[in-house]
Amino acid sequence: MVGELIDILNISRKDEGSFTCFASNKMTPTGCAEKVGVDTHNFYVEVQYKATRQRFVASNATLNHMQELQFICDVDSDPPGNISILSSNGTTLQSTAGNKQLRYSKTSSCLEDKGSFTCVTANTHNSGSPESRTITVDVRCSPMYRLNEFPITSVRSSQGEKAVMNFSFYSNPLPTSIVWRNLSSNLKNAIHANDNDRVTIITSEDNMTSVVIVNPVEPGDFCNYSVTADNEVGSKMEIFRILKDDESLATKSASTSSFATIIGSVGASVVLISILLVTFFYRKRKSTNKNNDLDIKNDDSEYEEIRYKELTTLGYTGVMEYSELDFQRKLEETEQRTTPAENETYENLQLFTCRTKILSTS
Repeated sequence: MVGELIDILNISRKDEGSFTCFASNKMTPTGCAEKVGVDTHNFYVEVQYKATRQRFVASNATLNHMQELQFICDVDSDPPGNISILSSNGTTLQSTAGNKQLRYSKTSSCLEDKGSFTCVTANTHNSGSPESRTITVDVRCSPMYRLNEFPITSVRSSQGEKAVMNFSFYSNPLPTSIVWRNLSSNLKNAIHANDNDRVTIITSEDNMTSVVIVNPVEPGDFCNYSVTADNEVGSKMEIFRILKDDESLATKSASTSSFATIIGSVGASVVLISILLVTFFYRKRKSTNKNNDLDIKNDDSEYEEIRYKELTTLGYTGVMEYSELDFQRKLEETEQRTTPAENETYENLQLFTCRTKILSTS
Protein backbone atom coordinates (compact mmCIF):
# COMPACT_ATOMS: atom_id res chain seq x y z
CA MET A 1 0.00 0.00 0.00
CA VAL A 2 1.59 3.18 -1.11
CA GLY A 3 -0.65 5.80 0.51
CA GLU A 4 -4.01 6.56 2.17
CA LEU A 5 -6.54 9.27 1.40
CA ILE A 6 -8.87 10.53 4.12
CA ASP A 7 -12.12 12.26 3.12
CA ILE A 8 -14.08 14.27 5.71
CA LEU A 9 -17.58 14.81 4.41
CA ASN A 10 -19.74 17.72 5.62
CA ILE A 11 -16.92 19.23 7.56
CA SER A 12 -17.90 21.56 10.36
CA ARG A 13 -16.14 23.84 12.80
CA LYS A 14 -15.78 20.94 15.28
CA ASP A 15 -13.63 19.10 12.76
CA GLU A 16 -11.00 21.80 12.93
CA GLY A 17 -7.76 20.74 14.63
CA SER A 18 -4.47 18.86 14.35
CA PHE A 19 -4.16 15.54 12.53
CA THR A 20 -1.25 13.04 12.53
CA CYS A 21 -0.35 10.63 9.74
CA PHE A 22 1.38 7.47 11.10
CA ALA A 23 3.16 4.96 8.84
CA SER A 24 5.18 1.84 9.81
CA ASN A 25 6.63 -1.33 8.28
CA LYS A 26 8.80 -4.26 9.23
CA MET A 27 12.05 -5.00 7.49
CA THR A 28 13.83 -8.44 7.60
CA PRO A 29 17.16 -7.96 5.94
CA THR A 30 19.26 -11.09 4.93
CA GLY A 31 21.73 -11.99 7.56
CA CYS A 32 20.40 -9.27 9.90
CA ALA A 33 17.90 -9.00 12.67
CA GLU A 34 14.32 -7.94 11.88
CA LYS A 35 13.74 -4.18 12.06
CA VAL A 36 10.52 -2.14 12.35
CA GLY A 37 10.37 1.21 10.58
CA VAL A 38 8.05 4.08 11.77
CA ASP A 39 7.33 7.55 10.31
CA THR A 40 4.80 10.29 11.37
CA HIS A 41 3.60 13.61 9.97
CA ASN A 42 1.40 16.20 11.70
CA PHE A 43 -0.89 18.68 10.00
CA TYR A 44 -3.63 21.12 11.06
CA VAL A 45 -7.07 21.43 9.48
CA GLU A 46 -8.55 24.89 9.66
CA VAL A 47 -12.26 25.12 8.98
CA GLN A 48 -13.30 28.59 7.77
CA TYR A 49 -16.87 29.88 7.85
CA LYS A 50 -18.81 32.99 7.30
CA ALA A 51 -19.12 35.69 9.94
CA THR A 52 -22.07 35.37 12.31
CA ARG A 53 -23.26 37.67 15.05
CA GLN A 54 -23.03 36.14 18.51
CA ARG A 55 -24.24 38.98 20.71
CA PHE A 56 -25.44 42.55 20.26
CA VAL A 57 -26.62 44.44 23.35
CA ALA A 58 -27.07 47.97 24.66
CA SER A 59 -26.16 49.03 28.17
CA ASN A 60 -29.74 50.28 28.65
CA ALA A 61 -32.72 49.66 26.46
CA THR A 62 -34.49 52.63 28.09
CA LEU A 63 -32.66 55.69 29.39
CA ASN A 64 -33.02 59.43 29.77
CA HIS A 65 -31.62 62.21 27.61
CA MET A 66 -27.85 62.82 28.11
CA GLN A 67 -27.19 59.48 29.83
CA GLU A 68 -24.33 57.30 28.53
CA LEU A 69 -25.34 54.73 25.92
CA GLN A 70 -23.02 51.78 25.17
CA PHE A 71 -23.23 48.98 22.58
CA ILE A 72 -21.33 45.67 22.42
CA CYS A 73 -21.31 43.47 19.32
CA ASP A 74 -19.58 40.03 19.45
CA VAL A 75 -18.98 38.12 16.23
CA ASP A 76 -17.84 34.58 15.36
CA SER A 77 -15.92 34.67 12.11
CA ASP A 78 -13.11 32.82 10.34
CA PRO A 79 -11.32 34.60 8.95
CA PRO A 80 -12.13 37.68 11.05
CA GLY A 81 -14.28 40.07 9.06
CA ASN A 82 -15.64 43.59 9.35
CA ILE A 83 -18.02 44.78 12.06
CA SER A 84 -20.12 47.95 11.97
CA ILE A 85 -22.77 49.54 14.18
CA LEU A 86 -25.39 51.54 12.32
CA SER A 87 -28.00 54.08 13.41
CA SER A 88 -31.67 53.87 12.50
CA ASN A 89 -31.13 56.02 9.38
CA GLY A 90 -28.27 53.79 8.14
CA THR A 91 -25.39 56.02 9.25
CA THR A 92 -22.25 54.11 10.37
CA LEU A 93 -21.50 55.06 13.98
CA GLN A 94 -18.45 52.83 14.48
CA SER A 95 -16.62 50.07 12.55
CA THR A 96 -13.63 47.74 12.83
CA ALA A 97 -11.80 45.21 10.67
CA GLY A 98 -10.05 41.95 11.66
CA ASN A 99 -11.69 41.74 15.07
CA LYS A 100 -14.37 39.66 16.69
CA GLN A 101 -15.80 42.36 18.95
CA LEU A 102 -16.85 46.00 18.57
CA ARG A 103 -17.72 48.41 21.39
CA TYR A 104 -19.27 51.84 20.92
CA SER A 105 -20.46 54.42 23.47
CA LYS A 106 -21.92 57.92 23.32
CA THR A 107 -23.94 60.46 25.26
CA SER A 108 -27.54 59.72 24.45
CA SER A 109 -29.77 62.22 22.65
CA CYS A 110 -33.54 62.16 22.74
CA LEU A 111 -33.60 63.70 19.26
CA GLU A 112 -31.14 61.28 17.62
CA ASP A 113 -30.96 58.00 19.54
CA LYS A 114 -34.56 56.93 19.95
CA GLY A 115 -35.09 53.99 17.59
CA SER A 116 -33.24 51.00 16.17
CA PHE A 117 -29.50 50.24 16.03
CA THR A 118 -27.95 47.43 13.98
CA CYS A 119 -24.74 45.42 14.19
CA VAL A 120 -23.55 44.23 10.76
CA THR A 121 -20.69 41.79 10.10
CA ALA A 122 -19.27 39.92 7.08
CA ASN A 123 -16.13 38.24 5.73
CA THR A 124 -15.11 36.60 2.48
CA HIS A 125 -17.46 33.65 3.03
CA ASN A 126 -20.66 35.69 3.46
CA SER A 127 -21.02 35.94 -0.32
CA GLY A 128 -22.27 39.53 -0.16
CA SER A 129 -24.95 38.74 2.45
CA PRO A 130 -23.76 40.20 5.75
CA GLU A 131 -25.03 38.95 9.08
CA SER A 132 -26.93 41.52 11.17
CA ARG A 133 -28.98 42.02 14.31
CA THR A 134 -31.12 45.00 15.38
CA ILE A 135 -32.05 46.24 18.84
CA THR A 136 -34.33 49.14 19.87
CA VAL A 137 -33.41 51.91 22.28
CA ASP A 138 -35.85 54.33 23.90
CA VAL A 139 -34.39 57.67 25.01
CA ARG A 140 -36.87 59.69 27.09
CA CYS A 141 -36.87 63.46 27.47
CA SER A 142 -39.03 66.38 28.54
CA PRO A 143 -40.42 68.64 25.75
CA MET A 144 -37.55 70.27 23.88
CA TYR A 145 -36.87 72.06 20.60
CA ARG A 146 -35.62 70.09 17.64
CA LEU A 147 -32.14 70.78 16.32
CA ASN A 148 -31.91 74.34 14.91
CA GLU A 149 -35.69 74.79 15.17
CA PHE A 150 -36.76 77.65 17.41
CA PRO A 151 -40.10 79.53 17.44
CA ILE A 152 -40.57 83.19 16.52
CA THR A 153 -41.52 84.54 19.92
CA SER A 154 -42.04 88.20 18.95
CA VAL A 155 -45.08 88.55 16.70
CA ARG A 156 -45.89 91.94 15.18
CA SER A 157 -49.41 92.96 14.26
CA SER A 158 -51.71 95.97 14.12
CA GLN A 159 -55.04 96.58 15.72
CA GLY A 160 -57.76 94.97 13.64
CA GLU A 161 -55.34 92.58 11.93
CA LYS A 162 -54.35 88.94 12.67
CA ALA A 163 -51.61 87.61 14.98
CA VAL A 164 -50.33 84.01 14.96
CA MET A 165 -48.16 82.37 17.67
CA ASN A 166 -46.70 78.96 16.74
CA PHE A 167 -45.23 76.63 19.41
CA SER A 168 -43.64 73.46 18.00
CA PHE A 169 -41.31 71.03 19.83
CA TYR A 170 -40.34 67.36 20.35
CA SER A 171 -41.33 65.23 23.33
CA ASN A 172 -40.81 61.60 24.42
CA PRO A 173 -43.20 60.48 25.74
CA LEU A 174 -45.86 62.65 24.13
CA PRO A 175 -47.09 65.70 26.07
CA THR A 176 -49.94 65.25 28.49
CA SER A 177 -50.98 68.93 28.38
CA ILE A 178 -50.32 72.28 26.71
CA VAL A 179 -51.54 75.46 28.44
CA TRP A 180 -51.48 79.05 27.11
CA ARG A 181 -51.75 82.04 29.47
CA ASN A 182 -52.20 85.76 28.94
CA LEU A 183 -49.68 87.12 31.45
CA SER A 184 -51.43 90.49 31.71
CA SER A 185 -54.80 89.08 32.71
CA ASN A 186 -53.52 85.63 33.82
CA LEU A 187 -56.27 84.04 31.73
CA LYS A 188 -55.73 80.33 31.14
CA ASN A 189 -56.52 78.71 27.80
CA ALA A 190 -56.57 74.92 27.64
CA ILE A 191 -55.11 72.86 24.85
CA HIS A 192 -58.33 72.57 22.86
CA ALA A 193 -59.77 76.02 23.61
CA ASN A 194 -61.73 77.48 20.73
CA ASP A 195 -63.18 80.97 20.89
CA ASN A 196 -65.11 81.35 17.67
CA ASP A 197 -65.20 85.12 18.02
CA ARG A 198 -61.52 86.09 18.19
CA VAL A 199 -59.09 83.54 19.67
CA THR A 200 -58.52 80.05 18.30
CA ILE A 201 -56.06 77.42 19.60
CA ILE A 202 -55.24 74.62 17.16
CA THR A 203 -53.21 71.61 18.40
CA SER A 204 -51.81 68.69 16.38
CA GLU A 205 -52.86 65.10 17.09
CA ASP A 206 -49.52 64.29 18.76
CA ASN A 207 -49.77 67.45 20.92
CA MET A 208 -46.33 68.60 19.77
CA THR A 209 -47.56 71.66 17.85
CA SER A 210 -49.93 74.30 19.19
CA VAL A 211 -50.94 77.46 17.30
CA VAL A 212 -52.82 80.46 18.73
CA ILE A 213 -54.63 82.72 16.24
CA VAL A 214 -55.93 86.12 17.40
CA ASN A 215 -58.15 87.75 14.80
CA PRO A 216 -58.82 90.61 14.96
CA VAL A 217 -56.23 91.96 17.38
CA GLU A 218 -57.55 94.34 20.02
CA PRO A 219 -55.54 96.83 22.16
CA GLY A 220 -55.52 94.47 25.15
CA ASP A 221 -53.85 91.74 23.08
CA PHE A 222 -50.53 93.60 22.86
CA CYS A 223 -48.85 91.84 25.80
CA ASN A 224 -46.87 88.76 26.85
CA TYR A 225 -48.13 85.17 26.72
CA SER A 226 -46.74 81.97 28.24
CA VAL A 227 -47.16 78.43 26.96
CA THR A 228 -46.23 75.33 28.96
CA ALA A 229 -45.99 71.74 27.68
CA ASP A 230 -45.75 68.84 30.17
CA ASN A 231 -45.00 65.13 29.91
CA GLU A 232 -43.96 62.37 32.33
CA VAL A 233 -40.31 63.47 32.33
CA GLY A 234 -40.59 67.25 32.65
CA SER A 235 -41.94 70.44 31.08
CA LYS A 236 -41.06 73.20 28.62
CA MET A 237 -42.17 76.85 28.96
CA GLU A 238 -41.85 79.65 26.41
CA ILE A 239 -42.78 83.36 26.42
CA PHE A 240 -44.43 84.90 23.35
CA ARG A 241 -45.13 88.58 22.71
CA ILE A 242 -47.59 90.36 20.44
CA LEU A 243 -46.02 93.71 19.58
CA LYS A 244 -47.75 96.70 18.03
CA ASP A 245 -46.55 97.14 14.47
CA ASP A 246 -45.86 100.91 14.52
CA GLU A 247 -43.90 100.60 11.30
CA SER A 248 -47.03 99.39 9.50
CA LEU A 249 -49.04 102.34 10.81
CA ALA A 250 -46.29 104.80 9.86
CA THR A 251 -46.19 103.36 6.36
CA LYS A 252 -49.95 103.77 5.96
CA SER A 253 -49.74 107.36 7.25
CA ALA A 254 -46.90 108.15 4.87
CA SER A 255 -48.88 106.67 1.97
CA THR A 256 -51.92 108.80 2.86
CA SER A 257 -49.74 111.90 3.15
CA SER A 258 -48.13 111.20 -0.22
CA PHE A 259 -51.55 110.70 -1.80
CA ALA A 260 -52.78 114.03 -0.37
CA THR A 261 -49.61 115.79 -1.58
CA ILE A 262 -50.14 114.46 -5.11
CA ILE A 263 -53.79 115.53 -5.15
CA GLY A 264 -52.83 118.96 -3.75
CA SER A 265 -50.16 119.36 -6.43
CA VAL A 266 -52.67 118.50 -9.15
CA GLY A 267 -55.16 121.02 -7.70
CA ALA A 268 -52.55 123.77 -7.62
CA SER A 269 -51.64 123.05 -11.24
CA VAL A 270 -55.29 123.35 -12.32
CA VAL A 271 -55.64 126.70 -10.49
CA LEU A 272 -52.51 128.03 -12.20
CA ILE A 273 -53.80 126.98 -15.63
CA SER A 274 -57.14 128.69 -14.94
CA ILE A 275 -55.42 131.97 -13.99
CA LEU A 276 -53.33 131.85 -17.16
CA LEU A 277 -56.45 131.33 -19.29
CA VAL A 278 -58.26 134.26 -17.69
CA THR A 279 -55.20 136.51 -18.14
CA PHE A 280 -54.93 135.48 -21.77
CA PHE A 281 -58.52 136.41 -22.61
CA TYR A 282 -58.25 139.65 -20.65
CA ARG A 283 -55.20 140.87 -22.60
CA LYS A 284 -56.66 139.79 -25.88
CA ARG A 285 -59.83 141.79 -25.25
CA LYS A 286 -57.83 144.92 -24.27
CA SER A 287 -55.92 144.72 -27.52
CA THR A 288 -59.15 144.38 -29.48
CA ASN A 289 -60.77 147.43 -27.76
CA LYS A 290 -57.86 149.76 -28.65
CA ASN A 291 -57.84 148.97 -32.37
CA ASN A 292 -61.53 148.86 -33.25
CA ASP A 293 -64.22 151.57 -33.44
CA LEU A 294 -67.54 151.56 -31.58
CA ASP A 295 -69.35 149.35 -34.10
CA ILE A 296 -66.57 146.91 -34.12
CA LYS A 297 -66.58 147.03 -30.35
CA ASN A 298 -70.24 145.99 -30.35
CA ASP A 299 -69.39 143.10 -32.63
CA ASP A 300 -66.59 142.20 -30.28
CA SER A 301 -69.06 142.09 -27.43
CA GLU A 302 -70.97 139.38 -29.27
CA TYR A 303 -67.74 137.58 -29.99
CA GLU A 304 -66.69 138.08 -26.41
CA GLU A 305 -69.91 136.48 -25.23
CA ILE A 306 -69.09 133.36 -27.21
CA ARG A 307 -65.59 133.32 -25.78
CA TYR A 308 -66.87 133.53 -22.22
CA LYS A 309 -69.36 130.78 -22.80
CA GLU A 310 -66.56 128.59 -24.16
CA LEU A 311 -64.37 129.39 -21.17
CA THR A 312 -67.07 128.35 -18.74
CA THR A 313 -66.95 124.85 -20.21
CA LEU A 314 -63.27 124.47 -19.20
CA GLY A 315 -64.07 123.93 -15.52
CA TYR A 316 -62.52 120.80 -13.99
CA THR A 317 -65.40 118.49 -13.17
CA GLY A 318 -63.40 116.05 -10.97
CA VAL A 319 -62.03 117.15 -7.65
CA MET A 320 -61.94 120.91 -8.54
CA GLU A 321 -64.93 123.35 -8.50
CA TYR A 322 -65.15 126.68 -10.31
CA SER A 323 -68.63 127.89 -9.29
CA GLU A 324 -67.11 131.19 -8.06
CA LEU A 325 -65.85 132.07 -11.54
CA ASP A 326 -68.61 134.66 -12.43
CA PHE A 327 -68.72 135.09 -16.21
CA GLN A 328 -72.47 135.57 -16.62
CA ARG A 329 -72.50 138.77 -14.62
CA LYS A 330 -69.76 140.19 -16.80
CA LEU A 331 -71.69 139.28 -19.98
CA GLU A 332 -74.74 141.20 -18.79
CA GLU A 333 -72.70 144.35 -17.99
CA THR A 334 -70.87 144.19 -21.30
CA GLU A 335 -74.10 144.16 -23.30
CA GLN A 336 -75.26 147.38 -21.56
CA ARG A 337 -72.08 149.36 -22.28
CA THR A 338 -71.11 151.05 -25.53
CA THR A 339 -67.59 152.07 -24.56
CA PRO A 340 -66.27 149.95 -21.72
CA ALA A 341 -63.59 151.50 -19.59
CA GLU A 342 -60.32 149.74 -19.69
CA ASN A 343 -59.98 149.62 -15.93
CA GLU A 344 -63.54 148.25 -15.48
CA THR A 345 -63.46 145.46 -18.00
CA TYR A 346 -62.91 142.60 -15.55
CA GLU A 347 -63.80 144.20 -12.29
CA ASN A 348 -66.51 141.60 -11.70
CA LEU A 349 -64.47 138.62 -12.92
CA GLN A 350 -63.38 137.04 -9.69
CA LEU A 351 -61.23 133.93 -9.29
CA PHE A 352 -61.45 132.52 -5.79
CA THR A 353 -59.25 129.85 -4.36
CA CYS A 354 -60.47 126.52 -5.65
CA ARG A 355 -61.75 123.87 -3.25
CA THR A 356 -59.87 120.53 -3.35
CA LYS A 357 -61.58 117.28 -2.49
CA ILE A 358 -59.09 114.77 -1.02
CA LEU A 359 -60.20 111.22 -0.43
CA SER A 360 -59.00 109.96 2.93
CA THR A 361 -57.70 106.41 3.10
CA SER A 362 -58.16 106.20 6.85
